[in-house]
Amino acid sequence: ENFADDDGIEEEPQANLAVSYSNSLSRYIIKVESNLPDESLTIRATKKGVRALRFTINTDEEGNGGLRTKTKLSGYTLTLYFGSEKLDSVRAR
Repeated sequence: ENFADDDGIEEEPQANLAVSYSNSLSRYIIKVESNLPDESLTIRATKKGVRALRFTINTDEEGNGGLRTKTKLSGYTLTLYFGSEKLDSVRAR
């Protein structure tokens, strides 16, 4: 048969991190879109003068995930990690 040979190329882990505040829920919403299905990702939230916070997000079969938190994240920088690899970073308003 006339099929091309292709051994595939490994994709680098990629993800987008977004954080917003929902007035109706009185909570911050953290969302992740990635190419990492069914994985556990870590978010580290840092702010000068206070202890760092750590959150865990489990992605679904499409690589998406999220969480809600009452923790006041204003002024924190949130950094998304897959293992020790930094994928994205965003500052909460």
